[in-house]
Amino acid sequence: MDQTVRKRDKEASKQALMQAGLSAFSTRGYDAATTKMIAADAGLNEQLITRYFGGKAGLLLAILASFVDEEANGRIYPAPAEDVETEIRQFLLYRHQKLLVLQDFFRAYLPLSLRDDAIRDSLRPILLRESAVLRDRLVALQGRGLIRADADLEAVSMIIGGLSFHASFLLRVNLDLPDDRLDHIISEFVRCMTLALAPMP
Repeated sequence: MDQTVRKRDKEASKQALMQAGLSAFSTRGYDAATTKMIAADAGLNEQLITRYFGGKAGLLLAILASFVDEEANGRIYPAPAEDVETEIRQFLLYRHQKLLVLQDFFRAYLPLSLRDDAIRDSLRPILLRESAVLRDRLVALQGRGLIRADADLEAVSMIIGGLSFHASFLLRVNLDLPDDRLDHIISEFVRCMTLALAPMP
C-alpha cells in the first residue's frame, strides 16, 4: 500500500475515533463510555484507540487538543481584528458558541481533570497552546501601539481564556444563566479589559 494512502487512512481512522469518542463522552460520560463502544460506533478495531491515542484518556485529551488546534490553525477562528476591544470580544464570543456546542463533553471532562493527575499534567501544554492564539493577536496590536507596552500579554491571554471557560461553561451549567445575561457579562468584561490595556495618555 502506498505510504500516502496509508497515512490518509490512519488520519481518517483517528478522526472517526475522535468523533465517536466525543459523542460517547458527551452522552454517556467518561466512565460509562468504553473503548469497545467507541470503536464500534466508529466502525473500527478497539485496539486502534490504544495504538493512536494510548487509551481512553489519551483519546479524551486528543479531542480537547483538536478543539484548541482548530483555533491555532485558524480554520474557523475569526480573522484578526483592527482594535483591542473587537479582538477580545470576538475571541470570547467564538468560545461562547464553541462551549455551547461542547458543553456535554466538558461535563464529562471536567470531573476527570480534577481527579486524575495524569490527565491534569497532560492538559498543561494544551492550555498553553490555547492561550497562544489570543496572545499572538494581542502582541500584534501592542506592536501597533494599541496596548500599553508593559502589559504581560501571556498572563492577559490566560486570564481571558479562563474567563471564557468560566462564563460560557461554568456559569451556564452551575447557575443556568440565560444567554442574554452571559452576553452582558462578556461585554462588561471586554470593556474593562480594553480600558486596562489601553496605552497611558
